[in-house]
Amino acid sequence: MNEKRMGTSKGIVLAMFVMLGNGFLPVINNARPKDLGEVLFTFMTILIEMVTIFPVVLIEQHMTGLPLHLIAGSKDAWRKYWKSFVCIGILFAIATYFLVFGLSSTDSTTGAVAMKTMPISAVFMGYFYLHEKITWQHVACIVLMFVGIIFVATKGTWQLNMISPGVIFVLIAPVLWTFGHTLSKIVLVARAVSASQMIVIRTAISGAVLGSYYIIGMGGTNAWQIVDPGHFLFMLLMGVNYALIIHYCWYKAISCLDLNFATSLGIPSPLITALLAIVILGEPFEWYHVIGMAVAFIGLYGIILLSRRSNDAKKHAITPS
Repeated sequence: MNEKRMGTSKGIVLAMFVMLGNGFLPVINNARPKDLGEVLFTFMTILIEMVTIFPVVLIEQHMTGLPLHLIAGSKDAWRKYWKSFVCIGILFAIATYFLVFGLSSTDSTTGAVAMKTMPISAVFMGYFYLHEKITWQHVACIVLMFVGIIFVATKGTWQLNMISPGVIFVLIAPVLWTFGHTLSKIVLVARAVSASQMIVIRTAISGAVLGSYYIIGMGGTNAWQIVDPGHFLFMLLMGVNYALIIHYCWYKAISCLDLNFATSLGIPSPLITALLAIVILGEPFEWYHVIGMAVAFIGLYGIILLSRRSNDAKKHAITPS
């Protein structure tokens, strides 16, 4: 029992770190120098994420007795799942770029609220691919979430023409994450690679995709910013935040906690973003942020609660009496 409690406490602490990391992310993105373009910033974020996570994975490989040369998976895993690995890498490359571009085109708090829509994508993925039911409660919660997001995005006016294109891009990113996580889960369940190996594979392919586009498609524009301390600082902050807090701590948290519980702990991250945006960026925290955020949170908590009940029902259904 003590070990279980310690594991739960550890998971809660890690989930809190993830909440803080998600809260910081929009602010780091929007505080960067204005001339630091989205493609270079996204490419360097992923590259630094890979460099940061690499030694962590090496240590894990060593501690678990796995050969160090299998840090990116075995030949058999690549032979069987290489298409999945490539798709996952491309999906996360596009999703990360859309997130960076979208957050740059809207205020930090609105972007942070829009980032929380991944459970909606999970509901639809479950419906189309796992034949899970969508009830009227799911629909009500999804509608609530979008009502809250639209209210924030239109600054409380309900005039849809006021919605920034950036909000649309931020909303697309969680959809791509969900597809990527679904493909990742298939490979992870098959035990072809570990969670840490998946991060290495994903970041390596995403970095190669964005790096190729940046060098070939854009001619390496403003490459000098990589060695400029003022620009590189934000690349470093974003990459390390992604690697060690948002991704690595998340994987460790859900290994100790129920997925829905861990997700619910991270819901208040837009409040962290709002406070940081006031202090660091001087962005106002308006009344429509408060109302829209509250409505969106109610919808999000509802989706997570419904998902948890569904999972509990499945467990009871397969548990012998």
